[in-house]
Amino acid sequence: MKVILISHDSDLLGTCREILTKFEDLDWRLTTSEPGTTPAAADLYIWDGAAAIDRNLEIERPFSRHLFLLHQREVAEFQENLGAAGAPILLKPVTRACLAAFMEFAASAFQDRTATVHSLRSDRDEMLQCLIQTNLQLQQYEQDRTNFLTRAVHDFRAP
Repeated sequence: MKVILISHDSDLLGTCREILTKFEDLDWRLTTSEPGTTPAAADLYIWDGAAAIDRNLEIERPFSRHLFLLHQREVAEFQENLGAAGAPILLKPVTRACLAAFMEFAASAFQDRTATVHSLRSDRDEMLQCLIQTNLQLQQYEQDRTNFLTRAVHDFRAP
């Protein structure tokens, strides 16, 4: 399994390596790439931030081989500019557990690629897309809740 991380973040690279080492039975290669020089034919692309996404690169659809790590303020513009309403997005800062879950799914999809029936795979992909959208919405609600509580506490302390 070839994984390409498009990022300058060395901590993210280390986290991805740690996660992939759990897949002992999987032959994986993790490489990093600069935006604009992204090599083709990877099994999973991890894009760190909207700035890493090369607008000239034709990103294959469906987005099953891509994972986008974005700040909340970048999500709407990203979805509008790339027409990526169903793209798998994780809000930054990304937790290790959340990233591990998505990478585990990608690894299992890679392992099952030759053994699964097409209809089952498409059903699973559709369910995953629903879960991804739900996860994104939950992350946004959590951030809104945190912001609200922060403002409320501030108003109580300094009316």
